Amino acid sequence: MTHEESSSGEGPGPLPYDETLTVAAFIDTIMKHFSQQEVAHKETADQLAAIVALLAPHTGYPSGLT
Repeated sequence: MTHEESSSGEGPGPLPYDETLTVAAFIDTIMKHFSQQEVAHKETADQLAAIVALLAPHTGYPSGLT
């Protein structure tokens, strides 16, 4: 079983404690995680913008034909 699986099936459990993790390595890990989150956030925002553009009423059409 990996740390991503829990015996209760409720999602990931806590990460194992690593005594050798230095402050610099910890900060590097956090920054990589933030970077991954930022990429995912941008992709989600782009997808939402595309959906909104599709659902928004088109200009130039009579109001009854949107």
